[in-house]
Amino acid sequence: NNTLPIWYNIYPGSITDVTTLKNCVTYLKIFNLNDVLFILDRGFFSKANVLEMNNVENKIQFIQPLPFTLKRLKKLLNKYKRRLQKAVNSFKFKEEILHHCQTDFDFDNQIFFAHLFFNEKSEVDQKHNFMSMLFDLEEKLKLKNKHFMNLKDYLKFREANIPKKFIKYFKWNKKTFLIEKNIKTINANISKMGCFALLTNDKKINKTDVLNFYRQRDQVEKVFDVAKNEIDGDRLRVHSQYNTDGRLFIKFISLILYMEITKVMKRNNLFKQFTVKELLAELKKLKAINIEGNEIFFSELSKKQKNILKAFGIDEKNIKHSY
Repeated sequence: NNTLPIWYNIYPGSITDVTTLKNCVTYLKIFNLNDVLFILDRGFFSKANVLEMNNVENKIQFIQPLPFTLKRLKKLLNKYKRRLQKAVNSFKFKEEILHHCQTDFDFDNQIFFAHLFFNEKSEVDQKHNFMSMLFDLEEKLKLKNKHFMNLKDYLKFREANIPKKFIKYFKWNKKTFLIEKNIKTINANISKMGCFALLTNDKKINKTDVLNFYRQRDQVEKVFDVAKNEIDGDRLRVHSQYNTDGRLFIKFISLILYMEITKVMKRNNLFKQFTVKELLAELKKLKAINIEGNEIFFSELSKKQKNILKAFGIDEKNIKHSY
């Protein structure tokens, strides 16, 4: 578990097709990595993808969060919500207290396994934040004291004054001509708070493993964040495929180095003193002095520089051999 990137590929755009995963399996087999589990995000979900990944001929083991837009998930949560809240189904995961139920989940007579989780603390926090924003918005709308004699006027006002993500939580009352909260959609949103569901085709994975694997996806997301923001990989600013390939290769090598530096810094608690950029800036102050006809020597090491070198297992006496 070294968390270092091992390979990269160039795609023409965002591809949410299972053929991408099949090609990934082929690449990984070339690297002699056969015990593979794919952790996907909600954007990849579709019935077709799930069925294709479970294809017996080329089965891909996966963990896939189910989106709340899926009607079957809403029914499932309604069915199991009371059971999820019982103490007998609770367990401690690191610092969280979670509730869990597992059930079969079928697509076209193919059986998968749905792990349903409920976090009571998260439910309370989500509900508090949601209702607080809802009441604040309702207060602002009341201050405008608007009456709408027809639906068209209300829709025009709504588009200009209600944030898109809150539109469905308000409605026009044709009797009072006023805006009011839509209790039905509000309750529907509250009912799913604190809950999430992970689908897998691996029967052997238990509740702790499936959660561990899914939470580890953050490591991959952090690598992408580093590539885009920390090493300036968001825009390539090139005008040819040749330059694109070259810059991506250099950025990939830089990413490996960055992640290795990060790993060493975490292991030695260096993040209490530096960011990665600050650490490199500190080492940048070290100067190699080359006077013609004389042996290369280095400027004096500061205490910070000595501590950094020690953390990375570099003997300061041997720096010149690495120069």
